[in-house]
Amino acid sequence: MIGIVSDKKTDLHFLLEQNGIQYTQINMKDRLDDYEAIMVLGGTAPTPLELDLEFYDALEKFTDQGGKLFLEYVASFGPYLSEGIKPLTNERLVMINDNYDLVSAQYSYRTINFNYNAPKDFIIAAFSTEHAHESLKTIEDNIEPRNYAIFKVSENVLISNVQLSFYNRNRYAPINKFHSVIASIMKHLSIEDSLLPLPSPYSLEKTKDSKEAVQKILNWFDQNHLLLEKGKKGVLEGFGSEIYYDGKQRLATTLRADCIGEAAGFYYWAGKFLKRDDLIEISENLFKSSKEFVIKEGPYQGFVRWSNIALESNYGDDVARMLIPLILINLIEGSSEEDIDLIELVCDFHLKTTGIDGLRRSRIEFSQLNTKFIEKVKFEKGSSPSAHYNSYYHAMLLLAYKLIGKREYLDYGLKGLDTLLDIYPDTLREQSQTQEEARLIFPLSIAYWISSNVKYKKALDQVFEDLISRKNENGCFVEWDTGYKAVMRHTKGDGECSLLARNGDKVADLLYTNNWLPVGFVFAYIATNDPKYLEEANSIVEFMLRTQIHSKNKTIDGVWMRAFDSKLFEYYGSPADKGWGPYCIESGWTVSQIGTGIILLELLDELKIGLEVK
Repeated sequence: MIGIVSDKKTDLHFLLEQNGIQYTQINMKDRLDDYEAIMVLGGTAPTPLELDLEFYDALEKFTDQGGKLFLEYVASFGPYLSEGIKPLTNERLVMINDNYDLVSAQYSYRTINFNYNAPKDFIIAAFSTEHAHESLKTIEDNIEPRNYAIFKVSENVLISNVQLSFYNRNRYAPINKFHSVIASIMKHLSIEDSLLPLPSPYSLEKTKDSKEAVQKILNWFDQNHLLLEKGKKGVLEGFGSEIYYDGKQRLATTLRADCIGEAAGFYYWAGKFLKRDDLIEISENLFKSSKEFVIKEGPYQGFVRWSNIALESNYGDDVARMLIPLILINLIEGSSEEDIDLIELVCDFHLKTTGIDGLRRSRIEFSQLNTKFIEKVKFEKGSSPSAHYNSYYHAMLLLAYKLIGKREYLDYGLKGLDTLLDIYPDTLREQSQTQEEARLIFPLSIAYWISSNVKYKKALDQVFEDLISRKNENGCFVEWDTGYKAVMRHTKGDGECSLLARNGDKVADLLYTNNWLPVGFVFAYIATNDPKYLEEANSIVEFMLRTQIHSKNKTIDGVWMRAFDSKLFEYYGSPADKGWGPYCIESGWTVSQIGTGIILLELLDELKIGLEVK
């Protein structure tokens, strides 16, 4: 018989029930004589469970007589004492096994072991901040006691410093690996039968078709109330990567110009695809909201504020992704004078802060702006020779040229791309080489379409071949970085960080890499009429349909998260990134970008007609 002490029914209860294992719910006043094993589960609350003194004595007697005890998230027992708690930010559990497997307990709480120094064979798992994907190559012989995660204090007593009560609901990952962690705990309690794992908190059954995929995205926006006043006040950023001990995921409430503009484009195309005027209306509301971030008067009119929390910051790349959907719609549907004026205002300002080589700094602060600064910037080389920070800006200028006809938009758009191509593949990499390659597909397609210069077709083909070498058998493009030159590859929780720890990691990024490709390959085909690009557009959309999340949890139903393990075919990755970790969901960058690509592939013929492409 198993006795369980807990103030709530946990996933561990459900696991036992599913496997036909009997247990009795008990409290600290009950006798323990009839039980062979006891589970004390304190992980249902944010603070560790403090044991009643009488119950404490009973547990000691129980284990002395051979009873098996598992204690989860308690303040103390025997030689173990907690000196405090902290959330698991960029920490994961490393299993002390042959592979040193890494598993994530998300953003739950863990206690800190104060004074107990366990024998090495008593340590089941430890906490690690190492930036790696699925496992560590090695681990220190002497693990610091404060980093014990799951460990014994005797042959009969197993302790978990980390909350495990809701491991399944809270999406501890990888799912099967974490089930093995739970199975090892059950084995300690003499439950050694093969345990059937609990049903996954989400499934990746292929979405039936593009219409279902788009409808699920729309439902996600609605169910999570991300649209503010039907888009009139914008759209929330989405959800952060933090999944708390109670199963809730952090709502990212920032209003960002780029996310709003991208969502506006998605709603417009969704309205066309589904023939729904109400979605077109939401799109118009969102575009109006995004325009509010543009300074429209004064010497620096055209400056676009990044967000409502960083009103002084300007990123050219983010501005481009706000504006490109609006430019494309004006090109296809006919232009409005109001839109033309705003697009010109924005493009003109950004040209003032573009270097002689066609590149912009990654970020400009409003407080920097004065005549001296602008003159200096115009005659220097841009400090960010990066596709991530510049290539979509160039695409924006080229599309604006197509719409408005200003020659300098064409000149600077091509000049900037030429600068990047001159150093390719050694552009400044933020996240990975794969990211840079993915970021170039759309801009080079636009460059070739507008200029008809064959060198951009050759460059597009070269980048495409390089990118294809990163393609996984599941249809996604895994992270890779030749020479490990990415700026954000080496951090460990103190800033932004790539998902890639070492080449060979089977991890795909749906925030910085794969998300750009549905739209990118569609436009590559439009520009070149080369069937290989249509084939890849179909392939990447097929991958997105296979990885769109289906869940009873409205937070994740219908979306894609940042980190996808293509080997395990589930969402999982290193939590080393401080701001946009593996489980973040961006309303713009990820969901709207992917959704737009899915739709544009379906509307390919209409798109070509609208753009006057034969």
